[in-house]
Amino acid sequence: MNYSKNDIERMKASALKQAEDFKKISGPPPEKKKPSTHQGPLDSLSSLLKDFTSGLFEDDSLIIIILILLLIKEGSDKEIILALVYILL
Repeated sequence: MNYSKNDIERMKASALKQAEDFKKISGPPPEKKKPSTHQGPLDSLSSLLKDFTSGLFEDDSLIIIILILLLIKEGSDKEIILALVYILL
Protein backbone atom coordinates (compact mmCIF):
# COMPACT_ATOMS: atom_id res chain seq x y z
CA MET A 1 0.00 0.00 0.00
CA ASN A 2 1.37 3.41 -0.93
CA TYR A 3 1.02 6.21 1.60
CA SER A 4 1.10 9.87 0.73
CA LYS A 5 3.28 12.32 2.66
CA ASN A 6 0.13 13.65 4.31
CA ASP A 7 -0.81 10.13 5.52
CA ILE A 8 2.69 9.57 6.93
CA GLU A 9 2.65 12.91 8.76
CA ARG A 10 -0.77 12.10 10.24
CA MET A 11 0.48 8.68 11.42
CA LYS A 12 3.57 10.27 13.00
CA ALA A 13 1.45 12.84 14.83
CA SER A 14 -0.91 10.13 16.03
CA ALA A 15 1.98 7.97 17.28
CA LEU A 16 3.53 10.92 19.15
CA LYS A 17 0.20 11.76 20.77
CA GLN A 18 -0.31 8.14 21.84
CA ALA A 19 3.20 8.03 23.32
CA GLU A 20 2.56 11.20 25.32
CA ASP A 21 -0.79 9.86 26.54
CA PHE A 22 0.89 6.63 27.61
CA LYS A 23 3.54 8.57 29.58
CA LYS A 24 0.78 10.47 31.40
CA ILE A 25 -1.06 7.27 32.28
CA SER A 26 1.99 5.29 33.37
CA GLY A 27 3.18 7.87 35.90
CA PRO A 28 6.72 8.76 36.88
CA PRO A 29 9.56 6.41 35.95
CA PRO A 30 10.70 4.01 38.69
CA GLU A 31 13.75 4.94 40.73
CA LYS A 32 16.99 3.36 39.65
CA LYS A 33 18.61 1.02 42.13
CA LYS A 34 21.97 2.07 43.44
CA PRO A 35 24.83 -0.21 42.42
CA SER A 36 26.03 -2.67 45.01
CA THR A 37 28.92 -1.52 47.18
CA HIS A 38 30.36 -5.01 47.71
CA GLN A 39 34.13 -5.15 47.49
CA GLY A 40 34.47 -8.76 46.47
CA PRO A 41 33.22 -12.31 46.80
CA LEU A 42 33.76 -12.43 50.56
CA ASP A 43 31.46 -9.46 51.08
CA SER A 44 28.85 -11.08 48.85
CA LEU A 45 29.13 -14.30 50.80
CA SER A 46 28.84 -12.50 54.14
CA SER A 47 25.69 -10.69 53.02
CA LEU A 48 24.27 -13.99 51.81
CA LEU A 49 25.08 -15.54 55.18
CA LYS A 50 23.33 -12.70 56.98
CA ASP A 51 20.23 -13.28 54.89
CA PHE A 52 20.21 -17.00 55.58
CA THR A 53 20.98 -16.72 59.28
CA SER A 54 17.81 -14.81 60.01
CA GLY A 55 16.51 -17.94 61.73
CA LEU A 56 15.67 -20.01 58.67
CA PHE A 57 18.52 -22.52 58.93
CA GLU A 58 20.80 -23.91 61.57
CA ASP A 59 24.52 -23.21 61.19
CA ASP A 60 25.45 -26.70 59.97
CA SER A 61 22.59 -26.74 57.45
CA LEU A 62 23.69 -23.37 56.14
CA ILE A 63 27.24 -24.59 55.57
CA ILE A 64 25.96 -27.64 53.69
CA ILE A 65 23.67 -25.49 51.54
CA ILE A 66 26.53 -23.17 50.62
CA LEU A 67 28.73 -26.15 49.85
CA ILE A 68 26.01 -27.60 47.59
CA LEU A 69 25.68 -24.29 45.74
CA LEU A 70 29.43 -24.07 45.22
CA LEU A 71 29.61 -27.66 43.98
CA ILE A 72 26.75 -27.07 41.55
CA LYS A 73 28.43 -23.92 40.25
CA GLU A 74 31.70 -25.79 39.70
CA GLY A 75 29.93 -28.68 37.95
CA SER A 76 30.96 -31.21 40.55
CA ASP A 77 29.95 -34.87 40.76
CA LYS A 78 26.17 -35.25 41.06
CA GLU A 79 26.48 -38.11 43.54
CA ILE A 80 28.31 -35.88 46.01
CA ILE A 81 25.69 -33.18 45.62
CA LEU A 82 22.87 -35.66 46.13
CA ALA A 83 24.62 -37.08 49.22
CA LEU A 84 24.79 -33.60 50.73
CA VAL A 85 21.12 -33.00 49.92
CA TYR A 86 20.33 -36.32 51.66
CA ILE A 87 22.19 -35.11 54.77
CA LEU A 88 19.98 -32.04 54.84
CA LEU A 89 16.81 -34.17 54.98
